Amino acid sequence: MADTLHGYRILRSGDLNLLYRNGEIRQVYLGRVQVLNAIYAAVRDQNWATVPFKVSEEGIEAAEDGFSIRLALEYSLDKILYTARMSIDAKDNMLDVNFEGTAGSSFLRNRIGLNILHPIKECRGKPVLITHPGGSQSEGRFPELISPHQPFFNISGMQWKPGKGIDAALS
Repeated sequence: MADTLHGYRILRSGDLNLLYRNGEIRQVYLGRVQVLNAIYAAVRDQNWATVPFKVSEEGIEAAEDGFSIRLALEYSLDKILYTARMSIDAKDNMLDVNFEGTAGSSFLRNRIGLNILHPIKECRGKPVLITHPGGSQSEGRFPELISPHQPFFNISGMQWKPGKGIDAALS
């Protein structure tokens, strides 16, 4: 039987461990340091409402050195129809999450894709290097306080240090 916590499955790859349920990743740790708080896919309509989804297919393979998850997702709300495929792979302390979707109807939207939530304690006020499309980079800091304003724009990657000796990166 797989290890679980509050309905989430505990998955491991090397020193990396996380909680997984229904296409959602929570509490990504490298050893004892939290690197990310959450990764999940969302479709937001023109009013920023989150379009509900169901998992129509899910396959999870866990091995000693990592794991692989394959998902098919179906989003629908009123006249909004959107289908997506998501893959989550982990090996050697590396996590790879991909999300690709197709609109099944025309609809107004604000944002579609992966949402990444950073942990407060490990990121608050700390430096972050932002990579922009085209490869240029800018230095910034994670916000000290929760704010409704977006702190970084045109992001194709991020690099930061959530703990001593740990380099984290998103691309």
